[in-house]
Amino acid sequence: LMLAAGVRSCVPAFTASPSMQLRTVKQASAKMAAAKAKKAVLLKQKKAAEKPKLALKAKALKAGNAPKNVQYEEGAAARKASLEEKRSPSGPVNPFNLFVQQTTSGNKGNKIDLKKVAAEWKALGEGQKQKYRDQAKK
Repeated sequence: LMLAAGVRSCVPAFTASPSMQLRTVKQASAKMAAAKAKKAVLLKQKKAAEKPKLALKAKALKAGNAPKNVQYEEGAAARKASLEEKRSPSGPVNPFNLFVQQTTSGNKGNKIDLKKVAAEWKALGEGQKQKYRDQAKK
């Protein structure tokens, strides 16, 4: 039987009965549930196997003989403290920085024009600058 281009066949495609469709859907969902359960069990086993390894790594790190590539996760408070130490100024504060801090302390949120602040610093007399120099030495 030859069909011309664009002409459809008269034979209907195979369609499963509603009960057969329902059965295949139930089977598929049961297979998916079983696979999900199996995956969860494997994940639990993997975590249980890794726990002793992590404890050994932590113990070695605390003892000071851990390899360099192993990093021990500290608590959130310790991480926060180390970040604050990194952010703190590394050197002594100079007099100009003290002047900038004091003159711009009320401008939180506004933009600061450092050129104007520098011009004010240059306009200060030696007596006023000495006050900031004394504070910087402390």
